[in-house]
Amino acid sequence: MNEKRCILCNKPYDYKYVMFGRGCLENLYDLLGFSKPPRIIWNKELYLCTRIAWKNHKFFLNKKKKYALAQKYIALNYLNIMNYEFLDDIKEKISKDIKSITISSKNMMETISFTLNDIYKLFNYSEKFNKFLKELQSADWEEMDKEIAKNFIKSMSFIFDVNKKLNPISYAVFYSMQYTFWQVVVVGGILANMKLSAELLHNSLSAFGRQPDD
Repeated sequence: MNEKRCILCNKPYDYKYVMFGRGCLENLYDLLGFSKPPRIIWNKELYLCTRIAWKNHKFFLNKKKKYALAQKYIALNYLNIMNYEFLDDIKEKISKDIKSITISSKNMMETISFTLNDIYKLFNYSEKFNKFLKELQSADWEEMDKEIAKNFIKSMSFIFDVNKKLNPISYAVFYSMQYTFWQVVVVGGILANMKLSAELLHNSLSAFGRQPDD
């Protein structure tokens, strides 16, 4: 018998569900703003997928379509939380795929491919980056010595790992984090009286065009 793994966190689980372990399933109810199902509901995973279908005004879908819709909708919610401008085109494609799932549709559209585990990992990277970013923004730039600055840079080194840019979605997320990071560095340079360096970096960012494809 093949080991079942949660398609969100990729951890193994031994339960009746098709896609998620119980822990991730509980968290998804919170993420999507759904109340927990009553105890009488035997299959809480299928119930979640049904709630998602109803949320999108889609009724009488078969199980296969409900599960496909749920994966796209959950991915879209994670991307919305990350809230990066460069994800807008990707979110629009996923939204179109969601709209294409109907009771009468024979083939489910997939304009962009992904796994929920990929999206979940990107979300966790984004959360980690935001935590470090808050620390960086609250730092006293004038008092910051080279060692502290070096540690800050090292703690954010994961956003510059080219091996993590495996597909258009991951590329957009890491590009967004890098661009945001350098924007903060520009502000820090101004506050630390390194205005020329900050201005040069600002001009470089502007010339870069803020386009992931450039």
